[in-house]
Amino acid sequence: MLAFFRERFGIPEVAFEGYLLIERGRNIWIVRDSPHVHVAAPHGIHTFGLRLARETSIGLKPTTYGLQVFGRHATRNRVELSREDAVRFLRGKDVQLGPSADLEPGFTVVASEGFVLGCGLYKGTGLLRSLIPKKIRLDAPRDVPPAP
Repeated sequence: MLAFFRERFGIPEVAFEGYLLIERGRNIWIVRDSPHVHVAAPHGIHTFGLRLARETSIGLKPTTYGLQVFGRHATRNRVELSREDAVRFLRGKDVQLGPSADLEPGFTVVASEGFVLGCGLYKGTGLLRSLIPKKIRLDAPRDVPPAP
């Protein structure tokens, strides 16, 4: 798992020090190493921590949330978007990258103004597909509490 993040994104293994990786089915969860985790684990807790990645039909896919936490360490397959393209990306729209994009086809750390937005899928033809979860997209419906 750590080799994937190192080879794909250049994230050093030291970024994950102090954390435990827990595999549950096709999902990899990450949680701070703590005595509480070791006490809770034998009691059949299904999930805890942050889902870092999951196995998909095209390989290991990092989660948007996982990249928002650890993607700041990425030195490879990371793209910085303009504000306009970042808004498109956060709305779940594809972004056409310029010819200077230094990316390998596959999953990509997407950032804007120095902040990691999440995970994208670079097609290799200049097209960056947004993988922002539907429930957190900019245009997602929000439950707004009624005014008092």
